[in-house]
Amino acid sequence: MKMKRLVILLSCVFFVAFLGVLPRNGMGADRITLNWASMLPKTSTETIAFQKVFIDRINEKAKGQVSINYRGGPEVIGQFDLGAAVQKGIVDIATVSVGFYEALVPGNGAAMLSELTPQEERKPGGAYSYLDEMHNKAGLKYLGKAAPSKDLFFFCYTKKKVLTQKDFSGFRIGCSTGSRAAVEGWGAAVTNVKIADYYSAMERGLVDAICGVPLDVWVSLGAHEVTKFVIDHPYYVSTAVVIMNLNSWNKLPKDLQNLFTDAMVEYEKEKIPMEQKQREEARQKMINAKIEFYKLAPEVATWYVKTAYSAAWDYQQKRFPEVTAKLKDLLTKK
Repeated sequence: MKMKRLVILLSCVFFVAFLGVLPRNGMGADRITLNWASMLPKTSTETIAFQKVFIDRINEKAKGQVSINYRGGPEVIGQFDLGAAVQKGIVDIATVSVGFYEALVPGNGAAMLSELTPQEERKPGGAYSYLDEMHNKAGLKYLGKAAPSKDLFFFCYTKKKVLTQKDFSGFRIGCSTGSRAAVEGWGAAVTNVKIADYYSAMERGLVDAICGVPLDVWVSLGAHEVTKFVIDHPYYVSTAVVIMNLNSWNKLPKDLQNLFTDAMVEYEKEKIPMEQKQREEARQKMINAKIEFYKLAPEVATWYVKTAYSAAWDYQQKRFPEVTAKLKDLLTKK
């Protein structure tokens, strides 16, 4: 009996020792499971690219230490609820427009007015650090840009041409939060429209135009089918960013935090040519569909773009004077 007990005891010791030297392979308590959601549908070019270039890469490089699962788009969590969902830990990570959760991070909407590349924003003491500091106060971690591009981002898609400043007066333009100040600055009538409703709003004639979103997102929504013209003077950079629950971030070991940061930097670099290619393809698809891209007269074009920026900065300053001046300094080319 004593020998049998000794054998059993030694077997247990060897088994525990064996478990102790097993690598972290995603089994058991060592595996960290995170969830992410998108403000855009799963079929959107933005959602597909983020999954492939950022999420899949982390899941692969983490070697079982972490698993990030997709939980859905706006059909699961509404666009204006995403920020709070991340803050509360309902999901850990989200790609979301800054305007959709500005109530949590007052003043963050100024990020869309940046004149810098993501790499320039990440310089020590730069815009990225300040935006991250602002997010931390709300229990969020600012990871970076979800849709960086070397070109300006927003277009105005219309059912009829507007050619002069006077034409904009009374013109019914639908938009989300990001373009509201610009639309008001142009003197147009603003109609709040969710991204998912852009197609139906144009099709049913609820608006004369929609301002916001880049060309590839417009095509992915199928909204080019109800578009006749595009004002070919883009403005702003993408309002889409990547945020994370701060507690979820703090619970990551340092090596995984570094992995996330490095993967985000790589994503921002790689996404720029991807964005360019997707938008060129979307433009050609729209041209093939007989949609006319047209230019405004030089003086009207200057007014149109400058007003978009000045109106947005004025709007930010009135609402968030405590942060806007510093953000404008950090986000403007010297």
